[in-house]
Amino acid sequence: MSLVYERKIDGPATHAFVIGVGSYPYAKPGASPFGSNTPSPLSDVPDLDSAPVGAKLFCDWLIGHADGLPAPLGSVHIALSAPSSSPASATQYEWKSRFATGSAVDPRGSSVAVSPTDAVSIQKYGTDWSQRLLSVPNQVAIFYICGHGTAVPTRSIVLLSDVAGGPIATKSPWEPYIDVQYLAGILSRQSGLQEGYLFVDACQEVITDVVLGQLDSSVGLGGCLRFFPPSVAMAKSKVLLLVPGPMGQLTYDDGRTGGGRFTQVLVEALNGAAARNYTGAGQWGVLLDGLPRAMSILYRLRGWPLDTFSPTPITSFVSSGPIVRYQTPPEVPFVVMLDPATAINQADQVSLRDAANNPIVVRAGQSEKWLGRAQARMDLCSVQATFGKENTLTRVDLSEMRVDPVLLHRVR
Repeated sequence: MSLVYERKIDGPATHAFVIGVGSYPYAKPGASPFGSNTPSPLSDVPDLDSAPVGAKLFCDWLIGHADGLPAPLGSVHIALSAPSSSPASATQYEWKSRFATGSAVDPRGSSVAVSPTDAVSIQKYGTDWSQRLLSVPNQVAIFYICGHGTAVPTRSIVLLSDVAGGPIATKSPWEPYIDVQYLAGILSRQSGLQEGYLFVDACQEVITDVVLGQLDSSVGLGGCLRFFPPSVAMAKSKVLLLVPGPMGQLTYDDGRTGGGRFTQVLVEALNGAAARNYTGAGQWGVLLDGLPRAMSILYRLRGWPLDTFSPTPITSFVSSGPIVRYQTPPEVPFVVMLDPATAINQADQVSLRDAANNPIVVRAGQSEKWLGRAQARMDLCSVQATFGKENTLTRVDLSEMRVDPVLLHRVR
């Protein structure tokens, strides 16, 4: 069963479908029933330890903010696969063990197993997801997938675990897959849907076979999985499709411990790092227009190699409200540097203080940059560096992330 979270909502709700494809057993040397007809890019596809980890991280964010979404969270479907060498726990998700409290009914009872990521399972539970979304007007769709992907100008596909698995007579070796551009387009034509959010942690790699498949049906990709009924309604700008970068860009992962880097910074941003005081009256949330930039900043702050990282909305819309609101002010990151940078290590103390000069957090450790976190707030705080009896002081606005540009303090 893939339904891992469910509660009754009177009126519109948010329904999510989360997929982490970490296993590709047929896309291995000599394993595909297509034999010599297996396309070269599908002959040795590595498994992904990070995919199920990232999917669980995203589910944690969904359930942890169940009442802060554009409509209250009503259900979550999750499907996971992992490399054969992974422990059984890699494909299990039990949200009650990850949260102290929660308002929902776990429909699995005592079971912690979730659905695999093959075509039959994904089609079944994707259809259930769509039916939930279309059962009541003005519902909100959230879709997340992590796995191997490829892109051409009009298609961005993510491969499922039984890709290249046959049967030969009825399918292309590229099947099964999900075309997220198609999914975003069909969601935009669902007249009863309020809005949709699609997040894709998969390479946008350009593969020659896929490009040729757009021109020659004999080497085509076949058909993608389809969860929603066809619609001739006019497409409306109400769907966000966010991918790790423009066509041709690869993604990076941190294996079993961290999930994909795109997912890690996405979840960090949605958990509060990208929050803004969006009303000016002390209400914090993440607005769509600032999300890609916030993710790029968070990526740099992680200290990862300076690989290209440019979250790209393939489809986007302007929303007056945030994708997530916080019941209490979240923590936001900030960076402090002195000028010259080496002065920070000569200070007796560097601290962040509130308007009443009470310390909020004090720097620990020795480095030329202080990356800290503090609860978002409306009143102006101050950063204070003490050198014996002399202080240097500056005001800090913590109504949103304050890391770019860095805070500069000249020490004479």
